[in-house]
Amino acid sequence: GLGNYLGNKGGVGVSMHMGRTSLLFVTAHFAAHQNQVSQRNKDFHRINQNLPLGLAVPNARDLVCDRYDCVFWSGDLNYRINGNRKMLDHLLCESMAEVMRNNDQLTQEIAQGRVFNGFREGPLCFQPTYKLDVGSCSQYDSSKKARIPSWTDRVLYRPRSNVQLLVYSCDPDTRTSDHLPVFAAFEVGCDLIGPTEIQTIDESQSRACVIS
Repeated sequence: GLGNYLGNKGGVGVSMHMGRTSLLFVTAHFAAHQNQVSQRNKDFHRINQNLPLGLAVPNARDLVCDRYDCVFWSGDLNYRINGNRKMLDHLLCESMAEVMRNNDQLTQEIAQGRVFNGFREGPLCFQPTYKLDVGSCSQYDSSKKARIPSWTDRVLYRPRSNVQLLVYSCDPDTRTSDHLPVFAAFEVGCDLIGPTEIQTIDESQSRACVIS
């Protein structure tokens, strides 16, 4: 937080319409630390319930993710890999990615139906993106805290017939943070409408809101 007065956990949402297709983009920062899985789940549900976008539509649904045709959710979600540092160092050294994926907290929580219901994530075919020594793409936390390498930064989406995931990866060449940046590219088919109708759409339909 900022001076222990302003929190830094929450979410920002941006919504828009492309023709008749509505899109929602949410980025969020969930609770940190290895054992805070339940709090991270609560952060997701709090944002999903309280983000005030799409309420102008008649009979708007209770959850913001249910009000839009296409939904994309990304950010530092802070889910970790279960285990200890010695074990993770060994798994990384031996390239045992499947074992790491099977012990990933977010993967487990989604499988149990506790968070991100109805969402999908691309395959985790890239290295854990946290916590690296700044300036390195391979040396994980060498401080006394020796944090466990994890996939904290994620991109998820609601699967639809018109949404295709093209790329999901990280950029090992950007090393200005203790996180490696994660990115995804999608192809989204939109139900476009005629030029006359486009001109009559209220610009207020594209909005951004923050919940902290």
